[in-house]
Amino acid sequence: MKKLISALLALALMLALSPPGHADYDPKVDYLSIMLHAAEVGDIEAGRAAAICRNEQIDIELTGETKLDFDELFLLAKIICAEAGSPQLSDDWRMCVGEVVLNRVASPEFPDSIHDVVYEPGQYQEVDTFEFAYVLMPTEECVNAARRLLEGAVGRVSGKLCSGRRGLFRVLRQRAWLYILLLQHASGIILVTKKVPDSASGTFLYQY
Repeated sequence: MKKLISALLALALMLALSPPGHADYDPKVDYLSIMLHAAEVGDIEAGRAAAICRNEQIDIELTGETKLDFDELFLLAKIICAEAGSPQLSDDWRMCVGEVVLNRVASPEFPDSIHDVVYEPGQYQEVDTFEFAYVLMPTEECVNAARRLLEGAVGRVSGKLCSGRRGLFRVLRQRAWLYILLLQHASGIILVTKKVPDSASGTFLYQY
């Protein structure tokens, strides 16, 4: 009996000293829903904790789902909301804004992360405001658009505006083409996009 107790104590000590192999997740919990809700209300800690558990669950259970980083999800949803959060715009336009960001991340002409693209000087004026930093919370529609994009979805109306090329993106900053596309959208015209490899930049362009 003493030997058994000693062995159990030794095993417990080994487990206590060994690094954890995975997060303590509950397979019955919908961590994605927690992440999405946390993004809507700006609960960073809850969102990050849920992301850790979800990503560990994906690795261990081999679910095949796309792992998401909560900080990327939250920031992408915020810039989508700042640029296309109006209820008068459809989800297609929110997807277009998000695609621009992701195309820039994929392009060698721009920074390599969502954070650095969004905060690149002179690109998104909203990010330098108090409202963007502390007040703006992305809507459910903007959060879902960000999630879809990070999972690999492609929007329907992005067209050439969503190219990762610097010259074409200037069109968005100038707003003129955005107004034209809004008129097209109002008239029922939908631009069908396709993903085309671009040998010059090593990334993809979205064309119609």
